Amino acid sequence: MKKVILSSMVWLAVFTTLHLFGENPIIQTKFTADPAPFVSGDTLYLITSHDEDDAIGFKMYNWLCYSTKDMVNWTEHGIIAGVREPYRTFKWADGVNAWAPHCIERNGKFYLYCPVQYRGRMTAIGVAVADHPAGPYVDPLGKPLIFRDRDGDYDPAVFIDDDGQAYLYWGGNGPCFCIKLNEDMISTSGEIQQMYIDFTGAPPEAAYTEGPWVWKRNNRYYMAWASRCCPEGIAYAISDSPTGPWKCMGMIMDPSPLSDGNHPGIVEYKGKWYVFGLNYELWFSIQGNRRKLERRSVCVKEMTYNEDGTINKLPWWGKGAPVPSVKQIEPLNPYVRNEGETICWSEGIKSDQTGSRSVYVFPIRERAFIKVAGVDFGSIGAGTFTATYACETRPGVVHGGVIELRVGAVDGPVVGILPVDFTDGAWKTKTIPVSGATGVQDLYFVFKGLGLVRLCKFDSWQFAPKRAPATLVGISTTLERYKIDAATGPANKTQARVLAVYSDGSSKDVTGNAKFEVENPLIAVVQDGVVLGKAPGQTRIKVSYNDKSEDLIVIVGELKKELTASKLLLNASRVMVHVGDTWPISAIVEFQDGHQEDATPFLEYEVENPKIATVTNGVLVGVEAGTTTIKVKYRDSLGNTIAAPLHVAATFRSAFEKNEAETFTADEGILTENCVEGGKNIGFIQNGDWVMYAGVDFGNGASAIEFRVASATEGGTIEIRLNRPDGPLIGTCKVENTGGWQSWVTKTAKVEKVTGRHDLCLKFTGGPGYLLNLNWWRFLE
Repeated sequence: MKKVILSSMVWLAVFTTLHLFGENPIIQTKFTADPAPFVSGDTLYLITSHDEDDAIGFKMYNWLCYSTKDMVNWTEHGIIAGVREPYRTFKWADGVNAWAPHCIERNGKFYLYCPVQYRGRMTAIGVAVADHPAGPYVDPLGKPLIFRDRDGDYDPAVFIDDDGQAYLYWGGNGPCFCIKLNEDMISTSGEIQQMYIDFTGAPPEAAYTEGPWVWKRNNRYYMAWASRCCPEGIAYAISDSPTGPWKCMGMIMDPSPLSDGNHPGIVEYKGKWYVFGLNYELWFSIQGNRRKLERRSVCVKEMTYNEDGTINKLPWWGKGAPVPSVKQIEPLNPYVRNEGETICWSEGIKSDQTGSRSVYVFPIRERAFIKVAGVDFGSIGAGTFTATYACETRPGVVHGGVIELRVGAVDGPVVGILPVDFTDGAWKTKTIPVSGATGVQDLYFVFKGLGLVRLCKFDSWQFAPKRAPATLVGISTTLERYKIDAATGPANKTQARVLAVYSDGSSKDVTGNAKFEVENPLIAVVQDGVVLGKAPGQTRIKVSYNDKSEDLIVIVGELKKELTASKLLLNASRVMVHVGDTWPISAIVEFQDGHQEDATPFLEYEVENPKIATVTNGVLVGVEAGTTTIKVKYRDSLGNTIAAPLHVAATFRSAFEKNEAETFTADEGILTENCVEGGKNIGFIQNGDWVMYAGVDFGNGASAIEFRVASATEGGTIEIRLNRPDGPLIGTCKVENTGGWQSWVTKTAKVEKVTGRHDLCLKFTGGPGYLLNLNWWRFLE
């Protein structure tokens, strides 16, 4: 017993000294918003809404569940309810807009309160019930719990007082409302009350907008909310009663121009208080600029109180991704089953779930990685690692890949390498030896090999402590490649390798002593560990050594045709580009067997005249007026090269022609959308956004400019500047409400006479929210 206590004290000292932190945003495999945290047992659960990957505005169809025991490693439990099939929970709802949820536990049941669209544009609140926080949730009513045939009835929050009385709060873009819930949690009692909040002495940005959250501490009631829009911060009030009146005490977090929305979720867990909210930084980091779409991400910070019960103000969630979030409460145990979707931070990783709702993760690019924070391997360390995965195939892929196990950093020491072979989509468990995994360290899974990209599914993992004496615990088998040719030749064979894995982390090559049993010897045979193709098809090979076995799958076919490129198809054969503007080059390669692949990442370029145009990272840039030809080349895996010509004409942009707004060279915060007048327009424009058009030729001079504009708000002002966003101002154009975002009018503004060639910058200014849409512009002489 004394040894165990000493070991725990040593671990505590080491872990405390490390100060391991999590990352914000806390979820990276999906876009999440509207956090609703709650504690059940020893676990913190987090319910979120879900922004779809292709969302421009709000596009939300389901609710997600995550959990943690250490505040930094979050496990996804997948979709738990939704408004669309196959996860449609509320059959009576319109099937769109799964907005901000709230979940609470009572009497062993979990109640999920969900705002949805109902009867067109009106909002309603439904309730669903489950036996576990991660569902499945069912609708016990078959109708709304709250519906008043009005907008604004969304953002529910539930609080249960010490006397057992439950309250439901809600309210968006207006006042906050409250009604008592009966003990069954699916029916109400009494009348709806409007919450009175006294804002005397509070800053104007603390005004209530939406997203209430209520809790109790030291016999005082607290309410937080998303404050005045936009951007939204988090404000709060205190009361002596759960129904008010409330006194606003100021801000928990000030609004920031780095973002628009916010949504508080506040919880006490293991002796600390945490506030959750959201930002857009993950999306900004993925796209490489700060052009805002409704693709949000949940964040968390620790929240502290003053002696008088007021809350210490917190800084904004941070700029960039990742940024530190909160300290890790306890280390992660690697010697039990851990889910592949347990993640502190990831890049290039997405998640999905099977029909049975089992969640897994998969890489969407080469060298994607997962970080698991604060893994305690102990002083002796790990000897073996076991993982469950599945891997599919596609034409042109002949190899699997590996998952590197690294510690300390994404490029830190490699402690193990897991070979991932073709499994025909079936789940497979493999054990490998590891060395160097000791102490408390961050663990990284790095996915390498194009044969894994969108093909490998990673389900679960577990280490085993190093144990002596060495005993055989498994075998790890690999094929040099899992596709071979049926025809005799170099591609007709592939080498198998069998590694015996021992409990002390050691291993040895036992290929020569292994037994190979081919399921269909008409397709392939094995001779001295070499697999030889006999006829087209697919067969399984059982590999055995002592009492351990593992299956391999080999595919035999016409490999040369599958790998030989025959045609390169460019996205255009002739391009006209303005000087200073860019045009992305892409291509599809067709192979002799007829299948096609995206060749864009592997293209090479020969520019006939680099004074006219250049290519950098696959992007064509107009340099000077003239014509040139670019030879675009692709080399296949067998060394064959094919090419296609791209004919380029570079011209200066005429100021006096109708210039489509979406043909900008550079921008800040600009999005495009379909236009009722044809083509695209730029939109979702906010204060401070801008667009740049390079190399505009003003000739002998321009005296005015025309804009084709639309607005559904108070509009804004277009500043006409030269060369940069803060460059010389040559004119302004005021845009008012035109009656709708696609109700187009032409506005004319005078400009100071400008001649010659300049970069043109249009900078947009105005109040909060979206200002205007722009379809085209042109100058007048």
